[in-house]
Amino acid sequence: GLVGWLKTVKAVRSREFTHVILSKRYFRMSFIASFAGAPVRVGFAGYGHKLTEAIAWEPHRQAIDTNLDLVAALGIAPAGRELEIWPGEEDRRQAVEFLEENGLSGHRFIVAVHPGGVSQQGIGWPVEKYAELAVALEKRYSAAPVLLGGPMDGELLEKFNSTAGRNYPVASSLNIRSAAHLISLSRIFIGADSAPSHLAHAVGTPGIIYYGPRDDLEENIARWKPEGDLWIAAVPSAKGEHPAVREILGHVAEL
Repeated sequence: GLVGWLKTVKAVRSREFTHVILSKRYFRMSFIASFAGAPVRVGFAGYGHKLTEAIAWEPHRQAIDTNLDLVAALGIAPAGRELEIWPGEEDRRQAVEFLEENGLSGHRFIVAVHPGGVSQQGIGWPVEKYAELAVALEKRYSAAPVLLGGPMDGELLEKFNSTAGRNYPVASSLNIRSAAHLISLSRIFIGADSAPSHLAHAVGTPGIIYYGPRDDLEENIARWKPEGDLWIAAVPSAKGEHPAVREILGHVAEL
């Protein structure tokens, strides 16, 4: 509401930021930056209020490149375009301990599964399909599925295990860097077009990412799918139907 919006403006203004980079195309963010008094405000043309630097929005370009364009507008040369994350010693320890506690230390075919994600609500692959896939992977490859999710995914992950008739480990208490290390210790990542898929990209774990039905599906994949042969985009049929489990199993064999 308005009160929350004004509190945000006040909080940002108190930090006395001199530069604001607006990677999201939300007018409200540019209003906050403007009213907070930041003298330099960089964003996408047509999607901002009183931007001091506006660059063209190109929807089919990879998100990494459009975000680097924003940085370049400040005269800063990018050091590279690789996605990276740096788990610390404690982050790595927590991920390793999680696997040890669940009897998975040294397992050769851990599958990190992320069936949730706020951006996938209503369009994501059904949790029943994920559960069926997990059981199939366990039977075919002796795989060990590990479920990823946040505090809001609790009910979904319970449904996953209930549907599968299993008690797969749930790594919902790990922080983002520990989750990244856990994914790095996995043979493969399977999940929704959400934050954990980008963690898989950052640590180099192959993955199958499901992009649900939407009008701008092609644009969305071009913008968000990790580049290279290590990651496969699973998509709905031309009729908007979700892919069958056997189709995803076929993608696993490709990786």
